[in-house]
Amino acid sequence: MVPSRRTRAVKWLASPTVRKWVASKLKNIATNIDALLGDPAFTKSLRTTVANLQDVSANIKVMTSSKDEVAQGLKDLPVILKKVEESMNNIKAISEKSDAMLGENKKNIDATMESVKEITNNLKELTADVKKHPWKLIRKP
Repeated sequence: MVPSRRTRAVKWLASPTVRKWVASKLKNIATNIDALLGDPAFTKSLRTTVANLQDVSANIKVMTSSKDEVAQGLKDLPVILKKVEESMNNIKAISEKSDAMLGENKKNIDATMESVKEITNNLKELTADVKKHPWKLIRKP
């Protein structure tokens, strides 16, 4: 008797080779994310952007608290605009770096996502099969 498609899928998913392969793909994804987040230049740029945005926010609070402070804020406007421009440049650099990293890894990401979709479909089939035939978990067919 020829095993059913679901039985073959169950055996395939249960194989150590498939589990190792899935684990390897997930590890590659995690490594790519770690590389992006672990890049000192990226981290420094992100921190600078956040600091600049905090400065801008603080300056806006000062500007809106009183007329005298508004006048002082207007005097500080060139400095504020420079910080905003620096923040935008940092955001642009981060975006370009992220785009480049994603572009370099697009094939790996696409292949991994396709594998995840296939695994998900196989797991749905497996779950449905186990619901219909729970004894398959207990004894060998």
